[in-house]
Amino acid sequence: IYSMAPPTFIRCSESEQISELKSFLKKFGAEKIDKSEVTQDNWPTAFIKCIPQLSVCWKNDKVTEQQAVELLNTVSSLIIQLPTANIKDAVNKLCDLYEDFGEKKNRKQL
Repeated sequence: IYSMAPPTFIRCSESEQISELKSFLKKFGAEKIDKSEVTQDNWPTAFIKCIPQLSVCWKNDKVTEQQAVELLNTVSSLIIQLPTANIKDAVNKLCDLYEDFGEKKNRKQL
C-alpha cells in the first residue's frame, strides 16, 4: 500500500523544526550552519540561513531520496509559515538553490 510520508518534523514548534533541520544538515556534511540558538522570535532568520545548506540533499550520497523528499516537504511547510516580510528572501534563496541543482555537475549520480 502506497502512502505519502508526513513532513519530517511534524508537531514541533517552528524553532524546534529549525533546530532539527540544522542538526540534520550538520549530520550530512553541511559546513556553514549557524550555531546560534533558535527561538520563536528568530526562527525565520535562522531558517533562511539554512536554505543554502539544503544542497546537501543532492550532493551527499548518504541522504536517501526519501529523506530529501521529507526535508523539502518540511521546507515548504516552513515557508508557508514565514512572516510576510521574510517570504521574498526565503523564496529567492530557494530559487538559487534549485538553479544550483539544475547543474548536473552539482548533483550526486543516481
